[in-house]
Amino acid sequence: MAAKRVSFCSLCESIALKNFYLYTMTPMPEIDAQSKFQGLIQDFSREVLYHRHRLSHQQIDDVLGEHQAKLDWEDKIKRLGDLKVFFELTDQLKAAGIDFLNIKGPLLSQRIYGDPTYRYYKDFDILVARDQVSKVIALFQEMGFVPGEYPWPDKPGRQQDLMEMASHFILLQEERGINVEVHWKLFNQPLVEDKSFDALVLAHVQTLTLSGRAFKVLDNEMELLYLIIHGSKHAWFRLKWLLDVGEFSDRLEIDQEKFMFLVKKLGAETMLALTQGLVSSYLKPEFNPEKLGMLTSPPAPFLLAFAQSRITDQEGKLYDGFTSFLLYLRYKLSLHSSWRYKLALLKLSTLPPAVVNHGWWPLKPIPVIFYKLKSKL
Repeated sequence: MAAKRVSFCSLCESIALKNFYLYTMTPMPEIDAQSKFQGLIQDFSREVLYHRHRLSHQQIDDVLGEHQAKLDWEDKIKRLGDLKVFFELTDQLKAAGIDFLNIKGPLLSQRIYGDPTYRYYKDFDILVARDQVSKVIALFQEMGFVPGEYPWPDKPGRQQDLMEMASHFILLQEERGINVEVHWKLFNQPLVEDKSFDALVLAHVQTLTLSGRAFKVLDNEMELLYLIIHGSKHAWFRLKWLLDVGEFSDRLEIDQEKFMFLVKKLGAETMLALTQGLVSSYLKPEFNPEKLGMLTSPPAPFLLAFAQSRITDQEGKLYDGFTSFLLYLRYKLSLHSSWRYKLALLKLSTLPPAVVNHGWWPLKPIPVIFYKLKSKL
């Protein structure tokens, strides 16, 4: 296992990315072999790798070939405390008879690395049925969690409005530095019709046992595709996500026929091609694209260039001005071909979920550009 972690050193690839490549469809230039092991990782401080890219100190040690024992143990103790909270939350859900699916978090760390504390995470994600959301939120609030971004609406009608606009509700426990995301759907922007996607998810579930507890998780093929879609939608701005995909596909058995069926069912070919391009560029120069699927087409140059620019950004901003916001919007719109996805993206950019608690909503929708510039600039 250790050898595979150290292989992440191949991330040390220099990037000479100019804005020109974001405005055109010109492919990125080839980077010579000598520079593949220089630049990127060494450009980031340990603090940036930890806080910005969300690599655990143990992962950072494996990447840099260092051994910061004090930081490793502090991180490990924090993660063990987080795992205790995770067990408390999920035990309460089971005691209340609430069915749920686990996403990412300590269980993903266990699946990939055989260690629930190896991977850095700041929140627990669970997926529940829509008619259980209010009950779950109330249960977590009784355990000391409070709403993170905005209150959960009191009126059932407003709750339904919010569930149409958003995919999850955040609760947090500040003293422990832990968030919980209660999902009723995996993604804000639907790749296919919601009911079809829900049925597809339920058909691809398996059980994972940790510390004598049984948990429902996505099967290998759906989990890998979820990681690809999630990372692509966020422009892969955290190295942690790319590492997850590279290691997941290496360490776990993937049924290629089943995986490609899911890719085509969800129309995720563009996202898969982008991911293959990034993994082969950053993680493993010798990476075989067939490991993630059977695609032969290269990633769109603009998508690849934009994602690379987000990975290398020191602050992790998806955009920092009007021009970069338009590039980000173009990137997001280019990820999927369906009009259902594109219209949902524009709708959710125009009306952020928080406005559901305003008495005037939806009579005064906030224009997309005004809201984005006002909140981000």
